[in-house]
Amino acid sequence: MKIGFVTDGNADLPAEYAAAHQIEVVPALVIINGKELVDGVDISRPDYYEKLPTFDPPATTAAPAPSSFTAAYQRQLARGMEHVVAITTSSKLSAIYSNATVGAEALRDQVTVIDSLTLTRGLGYMVMAAVESAANGGTPRHVRNALLAVAPKIHVTAMLNTLDAARRSGRVSWLQAGVGDLLNLKVFLEVREGLLERAGAVRTRSKAISALATRINSLGPLRRLLVLHTGAVEDAKAVAGMVTVPVAEGIDVDYITAAIGTHVGAKGLGFAAQQA
Repeated sequence: MKIGFVTDGNADLPAEYAAAHQIEVVPALVIINGKELVDGVDISRPDYYEKLPTFDPPATTAAPAPSSFTAAYQRQLARGMEHVVAITTSSKLSAIYSNATVGAEALRDQVTVIDSLTLTRGLGYMVMAAVESAANGGTPRHVRNALLAVAPKIHVTAMLNTLDAARRSGRVSWLQAGVGDLLNLKVFLEVREGLLERAGAVRTRSKAISALATRINSLGPLRRLLVLHTGAVEDAKAVAGMVTVPVAEGIDVDYITAAIGTHVGAKGLGFAAQQA
């Protein structure tokens, strides 16, 4: 069966990978002074993160509309795909899954929408696993089973340089209850069962860099690893340089998608890893 894939811009998929596998990526949106901008198209990530602390009012984000997903599904079907599988950002953190599902209603028998329960390149690695399953002759059911198998091997962690952006986002519930004891700390968040949960804190940035590398190394041999940042490329490279476990497909360093980085805040760090 010929299966086409759709995901959202939060997957942080390399553009060349998406093009090579004809994956439709529905863009993530950021809103600056009331204007919707497409991440990586209307504004570059280096420029965005340089300006992020200066936006007044602060930048916000928006989920792509259902019609954007419908159009992506139709493009895949027009290519001759027999079925379309959409894999989205966690439904517990975004309206994207809901919008992707609504966008599939008119094509119900031809589209399967799957909630990844993760985000950024963790979602991207789920998409890659789905592509591999389909390439091996998998049906939509086989693809879903492949994702269930790979999900426990995918880990996403972020380090917040400040808590302001995450608090404004409303996506980290424990921040809303009061964070006086966390002020001036570098807080770690992990994706657990689709939610962002606190995973410790340190007092200095240098300790945060070391702690991120320690977390990566604790995962053992890896297949894939991306060190992410929101305008802190040298620190991200420092984290990558401290990784001692084998990474089968090498270590990448890149900016995180602006739609997620908006809620992380400037100078954040993190990683997405897939265990071997």
